[in-house]
Amino acid sequence: MSGGDFCTEIGPVPVQEPGSLPDRKQKED
Repeated sequence: MSGGDFCTEIGPVPVQEPGSLPDRKQKED
């Protein structure tokens, strides 16, 4: 998934949330 937000039980949250290592994924992509 490389778009922006992902749906969670609390709702759509930014991919830059802690606990998903999105920061590294976005930089490596």
